Amino acid sequence: MLTFCLNFFQQPYQEVEKGLVYFNNKWRLLERRQQQVRELRAKHQLLLEELEDTKVRLMMDPSKWIGEFDVDQNLDKESPEYLEALAQATEELEFCVNLCKSHVMMVTCFDISMPLTPRTQEGLREVEV
Repeated sequence: MLTFCLNFFQQPYQEVEKGLVYFNNKWRLLERRQQQVRELRAKHQLLLEELEDTKVRLMMDPSKWIGEFDVDQNLDKESPEYLEALAQATEELEFCVNLCKSHVMMVTCFDISMPLTPRTQEGLREVEV
């Protein structure tokens, strides 16, 4: 009879413990997702600023690509779908920024200018490439 009573009272505690473990695991998962969202948002914002800078350097229309890398505002910011959409948008934005930066590098590498000497100060000479 004593073992029956002990088992009877231990069972609810085991169920509570299982529930707490489940809740704790869910909590950690949510915290990890929120951290990933914070990191991706920061990276996304930095890439947007870099894109603006490269558009200026390339003398592109400032309104080009406006809103193209935004995440759907109707998604719940706590959902896995939002994290996935933000990751996808950030990846596409990073690709675009790297492409623009490569173009800036290519344009500036082939920008040839001649130093002005006393002979050429009177008139600029063209350089054929």
